[in-house]
Amino acid sequence: MWYAFSFFSVSVKQEDVRRELQDEGRRQREQRPSDLEHRIKIVLIECRMALPGAQALLGFQLANVFTQGFEKLPRSSQWIHFGSLLSTMICTILLIAPAPYHRIAEGGEDTEHFHKVASRFLLGALVFLAPGMAGDLLIVLRKSAGHSFWLVSRRDCCWPRFMGCDLG
Repeated sequence: MWYAFSFFSVSVKQEDVRRELQDEGRRQREQRPSDLEHRIKIVLIECRMALPGAQALLGFQLANVFTQGFEKLPRSSQWIHFGSLLSTMICTILLIAPAPYHRIAEGGEDTEHFHKVASRFLLGALVFLAPGMAGDLLIVLRKSAGHSFWLVSRRDCCWPRFMGCDLG
């Protein structure tokens, strides 16, 4: 008889525990953010992740203009640096833009339109970040390798081939 009592009390407790777990799971599903809300959060996080790198690059590019070595660069390298600086500045603006756009234009509401706009801002920013970095890399390679790098890169047409356009 004692065994029967303990058996029934355990099964009642297990049923209560099972019911509590189901209720808790239901509450968590109801509190879970929607798919749209999650996608918007991801896009904004990605913008926040890329922004410090772009700002640091922009700061270094601006600081380089005021060094004495910048004046000694050939005029073509200075123009390449200017193009890189401009490209990085546009990238930084595009990375900053989604958050205020969400607040001002959308009123803080999560909409499919905002997700498209924020995604396009992010992709556009990354498109402008690439030439910003590549231009300064070209200047560093020209400076360190001298004229030999410039002649080799012209002859081999490394950039068009790298971008998938075979010229030869």
